[in-house]
Amino acid sequence: MYRKSFATLAAAIISASILTGCNKSSEPDPALEEYYVRYNAYAPLPTDTISISYRMIDGHQKQVKDVFPEGHFQVTVGPVLAGFQAKMVSNLSIGMDAPTMSIETKKGNGVFSLKTQRENAITLSYTVGE
Repeated sequence: MYRKSFATLAAAIISASILTGCNKSSEPDPALEEYYVRYNAYAPLPTDTISISYRMIDGHQKQVKDVFPEGHFQVTVGPVLAGFQAKMVSNLSIGMDAPTMSIETKKGNGVFSLKTQRENAITLSYTVGE
């Protein structure tokens, strides 16, 4: 009887380890990895007003219009998934120069890396995960 119980227990442990081992993937699904997007805008002169809108995680645009310290605006949004369309739009008044804009991303707890940048930009966009 002891041998039968031991054999049953051993078979159950082996079966459980095989079943759980088959369901685990060693690689995370890239489509489910979280990213963060950092938008930057630099005014032509530190005293210039920066007027831009940028895409939030829900897809809506948020507008910012202000004079920022040292002429630099920066905001981070996320987490977002691969495929998110990061986008910035400059709102200019007649006679104003457009800002330099950039979009950076990072995966999870990684470091931000520059994905796209443009001087005197009206629009700038990047698809996360490309």
